[in-house]
Amino acid sequence: MDAMTVSTMTAVAEIEDDLMPLIPNLCTKKALSATPGDFVPVLKHILEKYEIHHQEHSVAAYLASIKHPVTETLPKLFALYPIPSTKWRFVDLNTGAISSLLSLSTPHKSYDENLDFFNSVFYLDRYNWNR
Repeated sequence: MDAMTVSTMTAVAEIEDDLMPLIPNLCTKKALSATPGDFVPVLKHILEKYEIHHQEHSVAAYLASIKHPVTETLPKLFALYPIPSTKWRFVDLNTGAISSLLSLSTPHKSYDENLDFFNSVFYLDRYNWNR
C-alpha cells in the first residue's frame, strides 16, 4: 500500500464502487459468449465516463484557445452494438439469430414452426407472404 499513490487508490475505489456491482457474478469467456447482453450495462457505464471525459477535454481546449492547446491522450470511444454499413450485403435472419436478439424462446425445428415464428415476429400474414 505504501507504493500506491492517492490517485491510484481513488481510481481503484471508484472501480469497486461503480463497476463491480454492474459486472455479472460469473464473468468468464463462456458466460460472455452465452449472454453478451449481461455485460452491456458495464460497457455503457464505461462509455458514458469516456464521453464525459471527451466533453471536458473539448471545453478545456476551447477555453485555452488556440494559443495554448490542451494535449492529452483520450480514451477511444467505442460502439456498444455493431454499426451496419454498406459493406453488409446480406444479413442472416434465421430463427436462432432472431430469438437471441429478441430474447425469445429457442427456435423450433420444423418448417411450419419456423414459419409461425417468423409470422409472430414480422407479421408476414399482413403482407400476404406465403413462403
